[in-house]
Amino acid sequence: MDIPVSGMKIAVFGATSSLGRELVARLLVDGHAVVAIGRDAGRLRDSVRAPVERRVADLRHPATLAATLLDVEMAVSVAHARFVPALLDALPAGCGRVVLLGSARRFSRFPDRAAEAVRSAEAALAVSGRSGVMLHPTMIYGWPGDRTVRRILDYLCHWPGWLPIPVPLPRAGRTLVQPIFAEDVVRALHMALVRPEAVGDAIVIAGPEPISIIDLVRTCALAVGRRVFIVPLPQVALRASIRFAAGLGFKPYLSLSEIERLIENKHFDVGAMRRRLGIEPVALAEGLDRRNYSDFATDANVTGRAAE
Repeated sequence: MDIPVSGMKIAVFGATSSLGRELVARLLVDGHAVVAIGRDAGRLRDSVRAPVERRVADLRHPATLAATLLDVEMAVSVAHARFVPALLDALPAGCGRVVLLGSARRFSRFPDRAAEAVRSAEAALAVSGRSGVMLHPTMIYGWPGDRTVRRILDYLCHWPGWLPIPVPLPRAGRTLVQPIFAEDVVRALHMALVRPEAVGDAIVIAGPEPISIIDLVRTCALAVGRRVFIVPLPQVALRASIRFAAGLGFKPYLSLSEIERLIENKHFDVGAMRRRLGIEPVALAEGLDRRNYSDFATDANVTGRAAE
């Protein structure tokens, strides 16, 4: 279905999030009537400052959703994938396209409840009979919810600027990752709503090419004027070092639950992102430069910023 350039009533779930607020702004520029949906009226009022209709609805209570959505013509959700089945059930029959945000974590071979929730959500959309698509982003950076790049920067900036910084990593940091810039995620959600060719199988959205974790760390270090050296450690030793550092009061840049995934390559073809969404993804160095992380090292509130 070719979506009109303007004039559609579009429900945005997760509108109070950073990604949701940016998407709302883009849809308003297109001339759509946006319904910002969140479960907290105060947060909706304070976070979503754009001239939109605000509606309170809780995806955890699907019985109350349907009445909230009776007049919407399209829907997009940046809420957790576990809520997708409830959302699909609540949408009116007349609702056209549905765009959902999943996660490339769904491809993990390790047992993981979050990955299983994304797989279930993708399957729910496939059998729902609704026109739509699910987007699977890789590690997202460049937004307040960034839990990886900001923690790396936080770790780097706790060391004196003149000191080469040790970075312990399994496999000497050779594992591949393919982080995606937050602005590209918002663009992808937007294009998935308006481009006819977007509808269909799920689309992985990622950076232009995979890079090693050590290159990720080095690029982050360069952005804040730091030097690093890699300390190759087996998983067992890395777990022990993280526990030891935490015991001494240091804030590790990795959690114990993330170590296992550090040995799993994340290497994705972004051809569908280019063809069906019309997006050329931003490279990591450019994304870091756009967000001006160079001031991270001199920010007096660096710890607070990393925890946003």
